[in-house]
Amino acid sequence: MKLEKLQALYKQLNQEVQEVPVKGSRPLIIAGRIAGFIHPEAILALQNKDYFKQDELAIYLAEVAVPKAILNEILLDVALSLRAAGLTRAWRDELLHVYAEGITIGQIERAAMRPLGLLTQAIHLNGWTPDGDIYLQLRASTKAFDPNKWDTLVGGLLNAEDSVTEGLIRESEEEAGLSQSDLKLRTPIRSILRMRRRLPEGYQLEDILV
Repeated sequence: MKLEKLQALYKQLNQEVQEVPVKGSRPLIIAGRIAGFIHPEAILALQNKDYFKQDELAIYLAEVAVPKAILNEILLDVALSLRAAGLTRAWRDELLHVYAEGITIGQIERAAMRPLGLLTQAIHLNGWTPDGDIYLQLRASTKAFDPNKWDTLVGGLLNAEDSVTEGLIRESEEEAGLSQSDLKLRTPIRSILRMRRRLPEGYQLEDILV
């Protein structure tokens, strides 16, 4: 696939992945900071919790000055409550950072990100031939999302243990069998897009890093 065609596809797809949250979603404030857009079914699942508050503007989880260790306990309970309500997909026992207003405030199970509309970061690696063609990989039929579809050579979510570079190295080895030395000629990692997409389980708010 040539660069010109990729640029045209990028322009088209960029327009298709800029959606507002599903009707009934509310802004989500965690520990006093704007963090996401909570799905209406997630609101129902959490509304009787002691740490849950709401007004005409937003949904609030946890107090403003809550210590980070306590906040992570609350976020664990949030994730387990969403799972008990049948609102999570593909539980991974994998923690992701919770970002709010540009900083990391805690960690939560990966499967809880979409019902809460929390920001995730996806790291990708493109591989090009000398003639300008791009390598693609076919997603496995067992993938929870977009099985049997074409994807970048490497792609995956950054978890709470990764730096951006560490995440790229890990995903490159897992998905393409590439070692760190194979990545020496890569270009600097940069953000190319913030995706906003409705999903059956919630809202995908995701920075695409390449």
